[in-house]
Amino acid sequence: MYGQGFDFYDVPQSNFGDYVPKEEFTPVGWRRMVYGTRIRLIRPGIFGAFDCPDGGRMAPKRSRSTTPVQSLGLFNSRFVNRQAGFLARRAQQAGGDLTTRVRAMVTWTLGRPMDDDERELLVGLAREFGIEQVGRVLLNSNEFVFLE
Repeated sequence: MYGQGFDFYDVPQSNFGDYVPKEEFTPVGWRRMVYGTRIRLIRPGIFGAFDCPDGGRMAPKRSRSTTPVQSLGLFNSRFVNRQAGFLARRAQQAGGDLTTRVRAMVTWTLGRPMDDDERELLVGLAREFGIEQVGRVLLNSNEFVFLE
């Protein structure tokens, strides 16, 4: 909380504003979007699909929405895939068999133990497509994305 904002864009080489949305963020940019430094009238890359306030107008309250485009954009984004890779590496470093690693990933992301159905599905996914895909699914699950 608090602190300096982060940039959605790579710094332009000229003063005339050819702002290019960043493809990857460093840990400095892994903050809530409220801390993002916006350029008026330019959408901030992948995050533009979400409820970013319009930088060109004043509004007392932000609108909310959840759409399939947002879900697919998040699921396929470089940002989430990179975070899923970090989660998978952390699970690999923790050691144990595949089930133990998947169990750890569920606990870290959802804050609870996985049930038998989840174990069967997620371990099967890890066997067939790799443990990074388990991280990708967990980071895009409703239980992770929405706070109740």
